[in-house]
Order: sequence, then C-alpha cells, then structure tokens
Amino acid sequence: MEDVSLAEDIEIHTLLQLLALFTFYKATLLHSGTPLGSMHQLIPHASAVIPIGSPVSESFYPILAVFLLTVGLVSTASFFIYEVTTSKFNRSLGREIATGGLASLFLGFGSLFLLLWTGVYV
Repeated sequence: MEDVSLAEDIEIHTLLQLLALFTFYKATLLHSGTPLGSMHQLIPHASAVIPIGSPVSESFYPILAVFLLTVGLVSTASFFIYEVTTSKFNRSLGREIATGGLASLFLGFGSLFLLLWTGVYV
C-alpha cells in the first residue's frame, strides 16, 4: 500500500515541476513580447547543440587507471604500515589524515578511470 502512495507522490511532484516549468516559460514569453504560439523558438535546433565530450581522451583511461590505483594502493599500504608500527602515543593525526586522504583521492579517481576504461560510463 505504501508503494502506491509513494508512486502517486512522485507523479504529483513531477506534475508540479512541469507546471512550474510551463508557468516560467509562459511568463518569460509574455515578458519578452513573444507570442505563445512561437514557443518552439526556445528549443535549440539540432545543428546548434554542441555534444558533451570527455576532457580526458579515452586512450588515457587505462594509463590513468593503472597509475592512480597503484599510487592509491601504495598510499594505503603506507597508511597501514604506519598504523601497525607506530605506538598509540607517538601517532600524528595530521599524518594519518594526510595519508588516508591521499590514498582515498587516488583510489577514488583510479576506480573512476577503471570504470570508464571498462565501458561503464558514470
């Protein structure tokens, strides 16, 4: 019973968004003096649309994935070695955060490029 209510709420929310969008376009057209019949002028022509491309060439995906994951795994290993070999009283919070953050950053971007390399476009 809750699924039906949730679906109805989503439909109502979507309809309200569409109504708000139409009201905005109508107000914009009336304010600009454009008749409502020429609303198709707001939609860009297919030749005017510029496709979105990746800022990184696809040929660099494997290189970036391997490099970033390697650096991330080395940073992770360094973090674990530091945690195991240093006593509780001699640890530095700044070093832990820096090493963990560096490992997280490299592993995150390495995973992203690994997914892109395998064809999972996220």
